[in-house]
Amino acid sequence: MLCNSALIFSVSFTDSKSNKSFIEQSKKLDRLTSIFRPMPVDFDIKGKGHCGIEVLFNKKDNNEFKKIKSQYTDVNLNEVNHITFNIKRVKFPKRIKIIISGLENNSPVEISNITLRNGKYNLDDLDSFFAKSGQITIKNRTMIIYPENNIVNIEYKKTLNVKSSIKFDFKLFVIILILTFLLSYKLSDYVADFKSVKEKSRIEILFLTIFFIFLFIPMSNINQGDISKNENRTLAK
Repeated sequence: MLCNSALIFSVSFTDSKSNKSFIEQSKKLDRLTSIFRPMPVDFDIKGKGHCGIEVLFNKKDNNEFKKIKSQYTDVNLNEVNHITFNIKRVKFPKRIKIIISGLENNSPVEISNITLRNGKYNLDDLDSFFAKSGQITIKNRTMIIYPENNIVNIEYKKTLNVKSSIKFDFKLFVIILILTFLLSYKLSDYVADFKSVKEKSRIEILFLTIFFIFLFIPMSNINQGDISKNENRTLAK
């Protein structure tokens, strides 16, 4: 009876471990085959003259805005009253900032109806915005910014609770499956015949192993602090 109980416990423990391992592997595969779509940011804007507008997402929940994803555009406020940004490589942003630069004669700007993900997330709590080098007043659900110079930073105090939409890349999934099968088949073939292969084949195995190890050297030289605004990614020195 005790042996049966121990056997049942060991089988259930092994099953639970295998289930956890399977779940972890499934999550890793989902991360590899899932692509985050660009994060849309929309808002209405009124003003005068030409200016530059940049929207920044901060990865961390602070005001430093060091790990950011952003997009910049030049706008003629005499002709445009609505702006849409599609910021790439954004997953789970925590803070948002809007920078307006090049304002003519420090003229005021009105912003309203700020939405993320095509209206699924509304930043309608306008009292949570504050301006650096400027003043903000709220009137008729519209944020009126009075800049003190030709550039003003508008930040949202609250933490964002939004994530980019995800699409499943079936082609990438198939490629990963094929490469995994070929790699496992080739490795098992090498391991099975390793004792009987010639010296030349052993040298090839050693060369390939060293080669793939050296591929990780460029990855270690990536500086997370250097970000290309044009490509929206970190750069390797």
